[in-house]
Amino acid sequence: MPEPRLDGTEIVLVVVESVLWGAFMILFCGAVNVLIERRRVRKEVSTPLLLTAILLFCSITTHWIIDISRAFDAFVYAQDHTLSFYNSSDASPNAAVSYLSEISNIKNVVNSGVYVFTTLVGDAFMIYRLFIVWGRNLWVVLLPLLLWVALLVTGSATTWIFAFASSTNLFNSAGAWITASFVITLLENLVSTGLIAYRIWITSRAWGDGATYSGSKIIQIIIESAALYSCCLIISLCAYLAKSNVQFVAVAVNSPVVGIIFALILTRAHSNSTSAHSRDSDHHVTTKSMRLRSFRASRHPTSPMAIQITTAREIDADDPAGYSMGTPSDPGLPFSDSITPSSDQKFGEP
Repeated sequence: MPEPRLDGTEIVLVVVESVLWGAFMILFCGAVNVLIERRRVRKEVSTPLLLTAILLFCSITTHWIIDISRAFDAFVYAQDHTLSFYNSSDASPNAAVSYLSEISNIKNVVNSGVYVFTTLVGDAFMIYRLFIVWGRNLWVVLLPLLLWVALLVTGSATTWIFAFASSTNLFNSAGAWITASFVITLLENLVSTGLIAYRIWITSRAWGDGATYSGSKIIQIIIESAALYSCCLIISLCAYLAKSNVQFVAVAVNSPVVGIIFALILTRAHSNSTSAHSRDSDHHVTTKSMRLRSFRASRHPTSPMAIQITTAREIDADDPAGYSMGTPSDPGLPFSDSITPSSDQKFGEP
């Protein structure tokens, strides 16, 4: 199978990234709406979530704009500056291919740095989720933090090498650094996701059936998001190791996918917590009605007893999954149940 041409790959890159950027914008608006609703309900804003959303929006949009600008440079402006050696033989590249092959081009270098920054922000958000879910335990996030620092080093080194590269062959200029960046990102994603899913699973089991159902939905959201990102990373790594131009498309896809995953986790977790709260309210009303009918049917001679059961579910604004950990007496728990007496409902009366 012939290797995809670099100029053809650039066209596919711009189309695919534009579609994914549009999807990210739709989901980003939904995520912002969730943050606004949380502010209305809780009278506060989660600074880490808001900061992550802003940084991802800026970096992903910048990456997309630079890719479009490079496409214009390659297919429009470069045609006006075609040098004689471009057409010296049939094997020589055309103007677009020559432009896109310039690794040290300022736009390519900036785009590489923006991609690394987007990845670091996405991974930092994942580490923060892990930190919150494990009750702010620093030991649990130690390995992901070390991987994050390693990614910072390898990503920065790759961008630096691009800035001073004399070769036009991407696969020979920073081979080991690029491979290390993909592998580190993949490992960090798998480790953080596995620890988050495990913690939610064991805690939801300890809380009972209702929490188990809610916990399983949260785990499903997290695992699906991690699987999507892991697939993109594996495709990028395999394409790079195969020295295929397909890796340019894969890398361009990774950038908006990071933002899509962030927005999906925020919006779906919020939707799940809202539906769970609705189920709890319905269950509370049904249970109270059944008890009332039971007491009236039995016509028990004992004096009326005032009982009101109130179930309150509170989601930590800093916990994107809605699960901070602790014990039933720990204020870090997202769920709190209380039974309080009241005089508004009397059972036992005919």
